[in-house]
Amino acid sequence: MSSVEVKLLRVDRIFHPGELLEGIITVRTPHPTLPHLGIWVKAEGTVNLQLSSKALGVLESLYSNVKPIPLLSSHFEAAPAGQLEGPTNQIPFSVKLDPAESSSVLLETYHGAYVSVTYAISVEVRRPVLKRTLQASAEFIIEGPRGRRPPPDPTFVDFALTPDNQPEALGSAIRAAGFQVSGRVATRCCLAEPLTGELRLDHCGTQLHSIDLQVLRVEAVRVGGRMATEVTDVQTTQIADGAPPAGLALPLHVVLPRLLTCPTLSADAFSVAFRARVQLTFIAEPPRKWALRPDAATEARPDTVVASLDVPLHLLRC
Repeated sequence: MSSVEVKLLRVDRIFHPGELLEGIITVRTPHPTLPHLGIWVKAEGTVNLQLSSKALGVLESLYSNVKPIPLLSSHFEAAPAGQLEGPTNQIPFSVKLDPAESSSVLLETYHGAYVSVTYAISVEVRRPVLKRTLQASAEFIIEGPRGRRPPPDPTFVDFALTPDNQPEALGSAIRAAGFQVSGRVATRCCLAEPLTGELRLDHCGTQLHSIDLQVLRVEAVRVGGRMATEVTDVQTTQIADGAPPAGLALPLHVVLPRLLTCPTLSADAFSVAFRARVQLTFIAEPPRKWALRPDAATEARPDTVVASLDVPLHLLRC
């Protein structure tokens, strides 16, 4: 069976706007010749938007239509109609990564929950009537140009997590016992550098299960004249298991995941921002036993209560 494969010459598949994307199309066939009506290459980049049923409601999210936003669109013929000699043919190609006419910039590749920016190169070997068209595709990554701006000076924001800045759902027992976690976190970060800071447990009158640092994404999509916003978790890093010694400064060093984060951006139809969340998990009650079925082994599972504080982040490509 005949087949086609597309391979990019750059192994890591990371490109920058304005660069030349080069690759090789490999066509294999068990026949002596393979007639075709042309080999076409298409490079595309789009912003795909999805509506959240939590923010809009199930019915509105189903009936509302949000069109993808084109960023890159290049379509050209790599080889004219003719015949390829078997068993293997390799055809080089190249395409310049410039924005589409309807877009002024190529955004960085980003895989979010409700907003995603993707780029792909696809190849189509068109065949005569009654013959199956051969197709192949490969994704590639767009990153903003590095070194365009110097790394920002560390901008640290101090925070204090106490019962006073928590909702009523925290519970009267934990409020009465009291707690305080203080520290600082860098709010302007280069994507290639870790998120840094420190925190310390000043005091805590309730049994502490863990201290975690979460990176959150805040994605907003415009629909019907308003922005539907949803906050989702990117990653969670445990800073302490249980209660650390009071007053001990714990360093924060969190590596940001490449495809799940991007420079903070805001456009007419959507926006993507990020937050750092300091989260305390308390053991509210003694553990209780549970079982999935009467003869199953039981284990102790504590009831937990969560207190948290969010700090806005501004991510940059340096």
